[in-house]
Amino acid sequence: MNAVATARKRGPIRRALSTLLLIALILLALLVGAAFLVQSRIDPAALRQRIERQCYEATGRTLALDDVRLVLLPVPTLTATGVSLSGLPGDSRPQMLTASRLSAHLALWPLLYHVARLDGVTLTDPDLSLERHADGQANWRFTPPPKPHGPGSTPGGGARWQVEINSVRLRDGSVAWRDAVGGWSGAVSLDRLDASDLAGAHPQADLAGRHDVAGFTAEIGTGSLHRLLDAGADGPAAWPLHLVAQTGRNGREDARLSVEGTMTDPARGRGFALDLRFDAQRPDGIDALFPHAGIPALGPVSGSARVIDVAPAGAPAASPALERVSLRAEKVDLGALIRRRWSQGLVLDRLAVDAAGRDAPVQLAADGSWQGRSVSVRGAAGTLRGWRFAEAQDKPSPFDLTLRAGDARATLTGQGTVDSLDAAVKLEAPSLRALLPVGPALTALTLSAHVTVGPDRHVSVQGLDLQSRELALAGDADLSPARRPVLNARLSSAHVDWDALRAGWIDPAPAPSAEPNPAAQPIQAEPGTPAEPTAPPTRGGDAPAAAPVPAAEHAVPFARLDCCDAAVQLDAAAVTFDRGVYRNVSTALTLHDGVLDLARFSASGPAGPVALSGQANARTQSLSVQLHPLSLPATTLAAWLGRAPVLDGGVEIVADLKATGPSWETMARDAEGHAGLSMVDGAIATEALGQLIGRPQAAQAGTDPDGARTPFRCLALPAQIAGGMATLDPIALSTSRLVVQGRGTVSLTDGRLDLHLMPRLAVGATGASLPVRIGGTLDAPEAALDPAATGGRFSLTIGGSAPPDPCGADLAAARYGVAGPVPSAAPPAGKRKLPKPIDILRGLGLFH
Repeated sequence: MNAVATARKRGPIRRALSTLLLIALILLALLVGAAFLVQSRIDPAALRQRIERQCYEATGRTLALDDVRLVLLPVPTLTATGVSLSGLPGDSRPQMLTASRLSAHLALWPLLYHVARLDGVTLTDPDLSLERHADGQANWRFTPPPKPHGPGSTPGGGARWQVEINSVRLRDGSVAWRDAVGGWSGAVSLDRLDASDLAGAHPQADLAGRHDVAGFTAEIGTGSLHRLLDAGADGPAAWPLHLVAQTGRNGREDARLSVEGTMTDPARGRGFALDLRFDAQRPDGIDALFPHAGIPALGPVSGSARVIDVAPAGAPAASPALERVSLRAEKVDLGALIRRRWSQGLVLDRLAVDAAGRDAPVQLAADGSWQGRSVSVRGAAGTLRGWRFAEAQDKPSPFDLTLRAGDARATLTGQGTVDSLDAAVKLEAPSLRALLPVGPALTALTLSAHVTVGPDRHVSVQGLDLQSRELALAGDADLSPARRPVLNARLSSAHVDWDALRAGWIDPAPAPSAEPNPAAQPIQAEPGTPAEPTAPPTRGGDAPAAAPVPAAEHAVPFARLDCCDAAVQLDAAAVTFDRGVYRNVSTALTLHDGVLDLARFSASGPAGPVALSGQANARTQSLSVQLHPLSLPATTLAAWLGRAPVLDGGVEIVADLKATGPSWETMARDAEGHAGLSMVDGAIATEALGQLIGRPQAAQAGTDPDGARTPFRCLALPAQIAGGMATLDPIALSTSRLVVQGRGTVSLTDGRLDLHLMPRLAVGATGASLPVRIGGTLDAPEAALDPAATGGRFSLTIGGSAPPDPCGADLAAARYGVAGPVPSAAPPAGKRKLPKPIDILRGLGLFH
């Protein structure tokens, strides 16, 4: 009974379900039939044109499709081949994007609202080129063209269709970027990219790629892409950004970066507040991913920072600033990073940088080594607000740093901004070598100064006080780094040990092999080659155009005078130079518009007063020097000239010389003026004296006990300079028994000699003389008997009065009116027995 009742109840239900199923099958058949009918009526060419037109109306770019197919069943699917999207004019290539194939699913419901929403867009073999030009235009920002008939209409009538891409898949692609604004460029292979909700409020993307042997992955989440791609779009809330990226090789993670934050204007990159965290246990993996980034050798690096945009509203570009930072690094090779000679070998074993806020002090701690020395830095390095990424109008930030290098200690205390500095500097070091591997070797060094740097890069050093065993220096200096730098300095020194400074000086680079100074040593002709006559230089308005200096000549470095302008005054109580002490040294030097003017240099030296002045003019390529007088030891003069010392005693040089020309050789040919060398109560090497008079035996008269030096009362060598020749008249040398007088010439270009001398030997109450001619060169003088009369005869004079004393008029002639020391009195003649003639001849070296 119950079974029958139940069966009666199920009958109507089954019939209803059967009816519904039949109706569904009929509708499905009608739908399939309609789909086939619609698909049969679709024109692929018209569909391709409509898609290309809709893309242009949405983006302003040209989309090109080789072949388009639309399949409605089982799921509406759009496929296309030969896909390309144009870029901007000026891009490195016409197409911004190319792909071999595109497929996408078409959502049906949004079609009712004239929205063509594409899901599952898959690009095969995509090649994407992202570029930003120097004017800031970026090809990833799309600008639709103006609407032809007003909002919401199309040229042919009807509602405008909107194209949306909701999800994208990329496989086996490549991405290249070139940023002319930031100077960045690069390319990577993109293995995969899966992006979803691209048309929604929270797009997500997951990608993986590689560059050479380095691979990377990234997870990205943002706000609406409409606000990112459209610079005119505005949203009610901050645009979120989430990024987690990592790179590695061979299955290991080398570095990881995470970014969390928001932006108010993502299309323009404005209004950001981002928290960054990074951890690179193997930074060389980053270098493998970015081989041109120049990442130095590093150990593990980790840290965090918050970066905000502090640019005011309406500013054309963002202004990033650090709001807080924490950094830890190990094994930082700063030498490879800075790439300066002084930084070679500078490695930080540990580095820590911390700042809790923009106005909080940046705490800096570093320990490492530098060229075999331990180094450390401790203290506060200003504030983040005062660093380079902060606003330029902010107030100065204080700093207090202590640097230790070996046993040296330096402190830097003051305040500064991005473009200004006001600091007190103090330094204590047993040797400057603890801080600088080049330059002078100062020992027991202390230094203090107040340094200011203005916004215009004007540098001022006030209250300089440097003390060391080798140098004591005090004063002030200013440097204005304008288009032409200007240096002004006023310095004083209690002592300068120039010998110690010169001996301990180390050049920053090995100097090339030294050559003889062409200004101090004449050019030597080949042996046996006659001296070429030197034509007088052309003067006045007929001067020819300046010709290039021959490679064989040594150019005068006039170009260096165009480096800057300067005014320097230096006073020193004592200067040790070449083992002699020069006291009360005073000099004033100016450099302006290529003209170096030494207004004065004065000192009291071991050989007498030193007073000189001069000028070097780069505009006229001219030199002038005045010595009035220059008194210095003869050994020092010989060292300057690069010659063996043959004189002992004090040398007094008086000169007024001028010369013009681009090279030292031209200067020697063009020099004009006069110069005089004089000595009193000195000594000359006996061998050199013998070569001078042509008879070494005669030179033995009146020598010191060991015969190496011959004392003399005076030496006078006045010279008139012109036409590349020095004319010496008179030549005078007076010893106790020998007087040499004469005249002659010396070539300033090749050092050739033409001297005519009359040595007079005093023997008892009488004497003897024999004329001598000195030829050859300064390096190889050649002495020979000189004809005393016409006809080529040689004249030997024996007897007569003793030779006259030249230490009067001849000595005054060599000084050109400048006062000088007086020689000791000549010994009294006395009465002596007259020698035999043979003894006189032997004294002259004519017989043995």
